[in-house]
Amino acid sequence: MIDKEKIKNKIAIIKENLSELEKMKSLTLKDLSCNLRDLAAAKYFIRTSIEAMIDIGSHIIAKNLL
Repeated sequence: MIDKEKIKNKIAIIKENLSELEKMKSLTLKDLSCNLRDLAAAKYFIRTSIEAMIDIGSHIIAKNLL
């Protein structure tokens, strides 16, 4: 059975990351290249969002195969 709570938690992570990225959208590529902390933060938010999406997909696939 699909764990809806697990999926909701992953979606919450994605939404939180998107909110943080939204705050950074005014930064230019030059800004990011000059500030490694902002660049690292943007990469982190993107990476953890992708991981959460993969986790959701893997969970759904695994539960549907059982």
